[in-house]
Amino acid sequence: MAMQEQSVICAAVADATLAAVGPKADDVRLLKAKLGIEQGNRTPSKTASFPLATFTAALEAAASDRGDGLLGLKLGRSFHFEGFGELATLALAAATLGDALEKFVRHSSVLQSNSSFDLSVSGDLARLSYAIVDPSIKLRRQDACFTVAVQHAFLSRKLGYEVRPSLVEFQNTPELDASDYRAHFGCTVQFGKPLNSICFPARLLEEPAALANPDLGSRLEAILADRMRAMAGSFDFSFAIDAWMVSAFSAGTSVEIEQAASDFGMSLRSFQRKLMECEINYLEIRNRVRCRIARQLLSETSTAITSIALYLGYSETSAFSRVFRHLTNISPSRYRMQARPALEDRGSWRRSPTLDGNAWLIAGRELAASSRQQPAIGRWGARASGRYFG
Repeated sequence: MAMQEQSVICAAVADATLAAVGPKADDVRLLKAKLGIEQGNRTPSKTASFPLATFTAALEAAASDRGDGLLGLKLGRSFHFEGFGELATLALAAATLGDALEKFVRHSSVLQSNSSFDLSVSGDLARLSYAIVDPSIKLRRQDACFTVAVQHAFLSRKLGYEVRPSLVEFQNTPELDASDYRAHFGCTVQFGKPLNSICFPARLLEEPAALANPDLGSRLEAILADRMRAMAGSFDFSFAIDAWMVSAFSAGTSVEIEQAASDFGMSLRSFQRKLMECEINYLEIRNRVRCRIARQLLSETSTAITSIALYLGYSETSAFSRVFRHLTNISPSRYRMQARPALEDRGSWRRSPTLDGNAWLIAGRELAASSRQQPAIGRWGARASGRYFG
């Protein structure tokens, strides 16, 4: 499926969710560093966006780091619905649950693009469903858990009492025993379904809701409709590849061009043609992503340089150091030394987090195992040798 717009999520939602993934600030620092996310406390604007692939990768990485397969459910249950901004205000202002969900579904692209939100009724059962439709986004389990849990929490929030679903469905297979999911929702949970869905009695759609404000809702609908029109048709192939690579590095999967083509639903030849049409150098993007992540890991964590090289898919630490120096005019060790005083000023260097020893990092990433060198990829992604690093 050819994407017509960027796969993004509202930055305020991503920011609030990532801030809640760890019990300590250092957990969040480490998570952001290995995804190349700039550290800081700036509040994103209402219209700011965040790469969806990076968001879903962050949830998976956080769940792995904490050894908590139910992290997405826990984050969704505790998420403050008001974090969805004007879309939340619109839904909460609706007169009935059905009206609220219909408006949420209709304007959902301002929250998250290239995703399907739908409300349907079959007999006496209503189904609120969700799925990411961008084929390049592979890490979806925790995101699905998070989203369905948020939807469940909203049903209860809107009606003012705990709503017990009739059925919950997930596209993925369960990471833990299915009974853990049943305990969370209090109903039957099924897996391997076409969509992620929460089902409940259709009669609830007609129930009046507290705090309804139709006048406010009308004004917000106009604002959100304008925002949806502004977002439509905006697609940057380089941005999409960048986000895909961040996700791949996090998961420890290949970032070779053949894998990229497959994940974007293209043949290698079509993918290379697309790169040429967009005047994109595949290796330049890969080097840019690697350098951005390396900078964050060097400046914000005490991870060994060898481990950083391993995480970024280099066969040798010397290869990583050579490319990093080429791109930044400084060695990784000196870059870290220059960043260290700032950390010491914050009193955080001694307790700075590290990737070293993390099972998710080491699994399947042995330097020796990747010593077989692949031919370099040329300017547009064709096999070649020459001056392009990677």
